[in-house]
Amino acid sequence: MKILSKLARKEGEVIQLDDCEYTFKQDAVGRNYLEVEDATHCERLLGIPEGFGLYPDDGQPVRKNAGKPGKKAESDPPPPPPPGGGAGDGENDAPPPPATDPTA
Repeated sequence: MKILSKLARKEGEVIQLDDCEYTFKQDAVGRNYLEVEDATHCERLLGIPEGFGLYPDDGQPVRKNAGKPGKKAESDPPPPPPPGGGAGDGENDAPPPPATDPTA
């Protein structure tokens, strides 16, 4: 199984899991990945979602900053608008709900 490294790696860099060594390879679009046959090792690597993921066999390039903590990937969609449908800047926001009379 191909496991994608979400962090920048050098081609030829080696990691060791138990008694197996895995060497990072780079594909034609610059993605770094490992060929991992041991299911336990796949589970261990995929259990680190900020560092590893399934290799997409779609030919898509790596998103800049993907998997880097605190960094937004270039192609991430913008956040949804706040409740009320406005942009959160006070213009075109939904009006506040009517005040209620606590004595009524």
